[in-house]
Amino acid sequence: MIGKIVGAMIGKRVAERTRGGLDSTGGAVLGALAIPAARMVARRLGPIGLAMVALGAFAASRMGDGKGKR
Repeated sequence: MIGKIVGAMIGKRVAERTRGGLDSTGGAVLGALAIPAARMVARRLGPIGLAMVALGAFAASRMGDGKGKR
């Protein structure tokens, strides 16, 4: 229950800071639903899977920023 409340607060703040079609209420709902989904994915992947996902996200962010080019 506390995780959903925290997720809703984070989702609301993220929605307020981003441009697009998501208002603060939509961000709160998205954040409240994203926390249980993230916990489920974390349980299914395990520690090695989570490390691989983090590494892939890092690599994608580096390639998307253009900082990886030398």
